[in-house]
Amino acid sequence: MNDYIINRSIRLIKKYKTRNPFEIAANMNIDVLFMDLGKLKGFYKRDGHNRFIIINDQIYEPLQRIVCAHELGHDQLHRHIAENHTLQEFAIYDMKSKPEYEANLFAAELLFSTKDVLEYFDQGYNFYETACFLKTDVHMLAVKLMIMNSNGYQLNIPVDLKSDFLR
Repeated sequence: MNDYIINRSIRLIKKYKTRNPFEIAANMNIDVLFMDLGKLKGFYKRDGHNRFIIINDQIYEPLQRIVCAHELGHDQLHRHIAENHTLQEFAIYDMKSKPEYEANLFAAELLFSTKDVLEYFDQGYNFYETACFLKTDVHMLAVKLMIMNSNGYQLNIPVDLKSDFLR
């Protein structure tokens, strides 16, 4: 696992004292806009010194949160790519593309503390119930468990991270 990516996420959480990607974006002067994007979930765009996260207003709120965190990952990790290209998200869980994989790691670490995840498992909740309580998609929870397993935990991940899940 790339410690650099995880540490970038942790630094933002500590600096802004929140895991809320919308609050973090606002504190970083990144404009978050909502509009109907059809099948597109969202995108990150940089125009000079102006940075934008555009989120599809037709997707449900928990997914908007995931998309925002994912696009924050692009801002923190791939701003240089966005200088010439818009980073568009049709499938959030594209684990084959290096920038998408990295943005997913960033988002999973930003959104969920290891402590919170473990509390649900310790209370006897299964993977799917834990995802429900965390108000997240099972694939984003699977990414968080991947991170936790790379840090020595031995948690079962019952879903396959397919790149076309959110298409």
